[in-house]
Amino acid sequence: MNKEKSDAYKKLVAEMQKKYPIFDKNSDAELFAPIIDGENICKEINLYTYWQGLDYAKYTPKIKYLFVLQDYGCIFDEMANLENFKKINFGFKDTPYFSKKFNNSMTDKNLIKLFEILGYDLNKRHSDLFFTNFCLGYRKNSEVKITRELMMQDAEIFKKLCDILEPEKIIAMGRKTFECVYKALTGEDNAELLQYKFWNIFLENHKNISVRIKGNAVQIIPVAHCGTHGIENRNAYDNELSPQFRDWQAAKKSAELYTYKTIEEALENRSTSFAEFLFQLIAEKNLKNSQVYGEHDFYCNKKMFSDIRKNTIPKKNNVIKIIFSLKLSFDDAQKLLAKAGYALSPNSDFDLIVKHFIATRNFDTKKIDEELDKRNLPTIFSIK
Repeated sequence: MNKEKSDAYKKLVAEMQKKYPIFDKNSDAELFAPIIDGENICKEINLYTYWQGLDYAKYTPKIKYLFVLQDYGCIFDEMANLENFKKINFGFKDTPYFSKKFNNSMTDKNLIKLFEILGYDLNKRHSDLFFTNFCLGYRKNSEVKITRELMMQDAEIFKKLCDILEPEKIIAMGRKTFECVYKALTGEDNAELLQYKFWNIFLENHKNISVRIKGNAVQIIPVAHCGTHGIENRNAYDNELSPQFRDWQAAKKSAELYTYKTIEEALENRSTSFAEFLFQLIAEKNLKNSQVYGEHDFYCNKKMFSDIRKNTIPKKNNVIKIIFSLKLSFDDAQKLLAKAGYALSPNSDFDLIVKHFIATRNFDTKKIDEELDKRNLPTIFSIK
């Protein structure tokens, strides 16, 4: 458990609960805290988190996918899942969020089918998934319309949540959700969506969308809503889920797609160099170069940084040292290696060990050298 993340998450949950008033049917407020008859029903950031993300504060696992929906709806009328939430709060952690007997949500039923594309069975809880709604207040009744303005009132809390979770990817379901997620994390509207205007056209044509969270690259994956209206809007011909299946398949493969039609277009979109990307990462993490190469040249030395500024490419082991020094996300680590002309081979024991340490965000230099030495492989930080 990462105590810093655990404490920050608990504090954020408390902030969310204090933000909204206790339900009063005579109140003019539209959104309320998850408190029923004086009982705090939600112990997580959101009731949707009871499906995937339960007990995050206890374990603080690495999150691969943060899944975001618009809002949870109204919990103050009779709700079948209410008893399940109470059981979970009383310690029955094996109580499922989704019950075929009581859950009549088309959205939830379809999500089970769609997440299978990514290799997840949502009938079980997965430590690397986290579900939440962007809007963290609960509707007074079904007549309340959730606007972008209402949603953006929780933008600051959502950004704090992302800073805590540091997800690899964010799946934003529905146009309003995507717009709010993007703006909360960048402070801007998505220019490509403004260009295409129509949501369906955007879903079929947009390029990879990447934002930075605490200096790390995070992909945002926009998808159509899989509830009744979302299916109707995504597919004008009939009421079926096939367009959503295509969207999720495309999202899964998006990182592998090559989009340039001519050599000129490819050259115009030349990526940053190794040096440019490295110093961009350092700046985003608000570090000085001296903090990266460290004392006594432990990670790398000052001369190497001088050579990098002259576009000299360091050796692979030195790039790995820089990755450990910056504690890069797995995506950024792969990009930095690629810009130097290297990759982590799936056939090399050395590379597989390095890959495991980076992917699990374990930057213990002594531990990785111990694992390498144990297998008679060359160490990275110590001299054999």
